[in-house]
Formats: sequence, structure tokens, C-alpha cells
Amino acid sequence: EGPQAQWVHEGVERPIGGQSFRLPTDADSEIISAKLDRGIIKITIPRIQKAPPRVIPVDASGYGDQ
Repeated sequence: EGPQAQWVHEGVERPIGGQSFRLPTDADSEIISAKLDRGIIKITIPRIQKAPPRVIPVDASGYGDQ
């Protein structure tokens, strides 16, 4: 797991027909790419980049003043 994690799916050559599989929930399906090289197809499915956590300052200067 982590930002550099990869998914690997191996299949058997099929001259006619196709193959399908489900994408993980954190896959960014908008920027999938595929490359065919010497009869081997490499499909790259990047993960969606999650926003880093952020700190929100809270002004408590008036807390307890009544």
C-alpha cells in the first residue's frame, strides 16, 4: 500500500475475444493509459491523489468570557 503501490494483473493470450476486470475504488479512471510493446499490453492505472491533511487554527480567545 501507499502512493507508490502498483496493481499487477496477468492474463493468458487470447487471439479472439477480450478480458475485463474491476478497477480499485481509488483508481483514477480519467487518466488510464495503455501501451502495446512486442505483443504485451501494459495498462497504467494511477491512483487518485488524496488531499494532504491540513491544520485549521481555531480562535478560542473569547472562550469562557461571559
